[in-house]
Amino acid sequence: MKLYKYLPTKYALEFLRTKELKVVTLHDANDPEEWIPCFLNEVGQNWLADSINRCAWKNHYASKFGFISFSESPDNTLMWTHYGDKFRGIALEFKTKTCLDDPRLTKVSYPPENSRLVLDMDCIWQATAETANVLVGRKSVDWAYENEWRLLVHTDGCKYVDSVEGAPILTHPVEEVLDFCGLVLGAKCPLTEKQAMTELENWQTRDVAIHMIVPDDKTFSYSMKHINTLSKKEQY
Repeated sequence: MKLYKYLPTKYALEFLRTKELKVVTLHDANDPEEWIPCFLNEVGQNWLADSINRCAWKNHYASKFGFISFSESPDNTLMWTHYGDKFRGIALEFKTKTCLDDPRLTKVSYPPENSRLVLDMDCIWQATAETANVLVGRKSVDWAYENEWRLLVHTDGCKYVDSVEGAPILTHPVEEVLDFCGLVLGAKCPLTEKQAMTELENWQTRDVAIHMIVPDDKTFSYSMKHINTLSKKEQY
């Protein structure tokens, strides 16, 4: 299976050099309701409805787990607009190298009734990988266009890069689960084919495809067109 990571060109090129991607935690998710389930108390109220409880729970989980997002689709107009710098960016192409039941890689579900996950009160402070994996795989139906998969990571294995407003910026490699195999240049990406080949010099131990997103001349749709391949160099 192929998965894609939409990024502004600057951050896509940074990945090519560092081989690491930014990790999202509860503190910087783009939906403030991310990972927020229902912990129903004895009277049927959500324990997380209280702002103090919610803050404590978020801090507890964010200090232990984060995730890296990917999409099944390389040519989604909304994804290119929202995450690919209005078609000026790049989508990194990966193929899965482990079986799809790997607990670190989760396909996000978008329940049509928009219901939150209901968990037992005993789970509140466990912060286990199993519970985190369940939480990370559920979002509002409004996000269904993303066709998202998420790679769960432990924050204690991440690299600290910086902090913004007190929240840490973390990065993590994905090579244990996903093989980088291509670049998809946005329709307005400033990077030329030749420049892309040069940027891929660190990846000559594998074949890396270069694609471009092109518009259809009869519809408002876009498609992915293959333009070149960096061929693996034989090692002697």
